[in-house]
Amino acid sequence: MKPVAKAVAVTRLVPGESLRVRDAVGCTVVCSSGKVWITQEKDSRDTFLREGQSFTLDRPGLALICAEGGEIAAIGLSRYPPQRAD
Repeated sequence: MKPVAKAVAVTRLVPGESLRVRDAVGCTVVCSSGKVWITQEKDSRDTFLREGQSFTLDRPGLALICAEGGEIAAIGLSRYPPQRAD
């Protein structure tokens, strides 16, 4: 079986701006530039990413991805978790 390629959305966030993502377990956030803060519903952890780092969302519900540090952040977000083709 071959894995199906992930679709990726790329966006920029200005300082203080956030992106709301719902029910995205298995999707990966990649920080291309700047810094971002990620928090997930029912999760006490705070995740911080710098340029070149990534994090895979692992909780159902709402996740917030916010630009941090007074600069524009560029992120990539896989739209769907990887799936297997039959």
